Parts: sequence; structure tokens; C-alpha cells
Amino acid sequence: MPEKEGLLVFLGTKSVGEYALNILGQNVSRVTTGKKPYDILFLHEATKQDFDKKKTEFTFPGANRSYLQSSNTDVAAAAAISIAATEMKTILPKDLTPEKYNKIYLPGDGSVILPSNSG
Repeated sequence: MPEKEGLLVFLGTKSVGEYALNILGQNVSRVTTGKKPYDILFLHEATKQDFDKKKTEFTFPGANRSYLQSSNTDVAAAAAISIAATEMKTILPKDLTPEKYNKIYLPGDGSVILPSNSG
């Protein structure tokens, strides 16, 4: 049985705006500790497409996990953001497999919502 994962949920309806980096930042600590980035659920196709486009601004060709060990914190942070941007899956409600996730996070809210079947 695969390990359950966390899911980020973005509630915006039109665009991620300047929030793209914040969304990626939600996964930086996971990437730097060798964990898989959380997937992110968008409620609307346009918002998902906006994020998919904007996240490319934060990707760097050749960035890999070896850069996370750099003594230059700018290099390590840029690599972590780039890895998060390339590895996190963006999904829509129609693609959601709820049983895959054991925690749901609302970026910027700071709280965790547990699925109703947990406990």
C-alpha cells in the first residue's frame, strides 16, 4: 500500500497572481529534506494553467538535488524551488483521488484539514 500524502488546495478562482512563489515555497522544506513535494489542487482550469505557466519562471535547467547541499544558500534555495516546481503535480477536482491523501493544506492559512474518514 503506497504511503499517503498531503495535498495543497488553492482556493483562488482566476489566477495565482504573485502567489506562485508562495505556493512553491510550501514545498521547499519538503524538497530540502528529501521528501516528495505535495501535489496541489486547483478548483478551476484557468487557475491551474496560470500556475503551470508561472512556475516555469522558477525552474532552472540542470537544477538537481546535489545543489541542495551547496554552502551558498541562494543556490540551495533556488534549486529547492526549481525542484518543487518541476516535481509537484497540479491537479483539478476531476483528477482527484481522495484516498491518496491523509492531510489537506490550504496555503497561507496555516491549518490542516483532516479528511472525514481519518481518526
